[in-house]
Amino acid sequence: MALTSVILVTGLAVFWGVSLRNVLKHRGIGVRNQSETPLSLGFILALIGSLSLFAESLALIALERTDNIYIMIGVPQIIGLSLFFIGCLLHAWSVVVRERYATSWSMREDHKLITEPPYSLVRHPSYLAYMLMIIGITLVWLKWFTLLPWVAIPGYVMVSRREEELLIERFGDQYREYMKQVGAFIPRL
Repeated sequence: MALTSVILVTGLAVFWGVSLRNVLKHRGIGVRNQSETPLSLGFILALIGSLSLFAESLALIALERTDNIYIMIGVPQIIGLSLFFIGCLLHAWSVVVRERYATSWSMREDHKLITEPPYSLVRHPSYLAYMLMIIGITLVWLKWFTLLPWVAIPGYVMVSRREEELLIERFGDQYREYMKQVGAFIPRL
């Protein structure tokens, strides 16, 4: 298996492994507030872009494996693979830290505000992770079709805004103060 595929497979295994672990560990825990439906524009854009990202990653792995394609490893590919893998690790880290406390379209009865790293660096580390993965796979492939996952980025921004409305509603000034200190997707100095 080519180096590109090894890095992509490892990153995807970390991403999906931690995500699946979290879902299985916390399934069936009561939900208090259903506010963002899976049919919102932001959710649909994020879903389309994310599915495209994973499809492109798996296609690259499959094509490299059958030797139908050879990815020249240059500076863009090294940066792309690094961003992709860092994104997978950042996503895994944020999922492990937040555990069952996610707010995309629901909040648990006992929801708490998570502010330890990586949430002390950026308010939306999972969405930043997806963005890094999208940029990374684009740099690895260097093909026009890798622009399709980019539709997820405005989707993540829209979903994050709705999540922040829920968090302000739930935590009030505590969350507003957190917003002043911590950037949404880019760390504040």
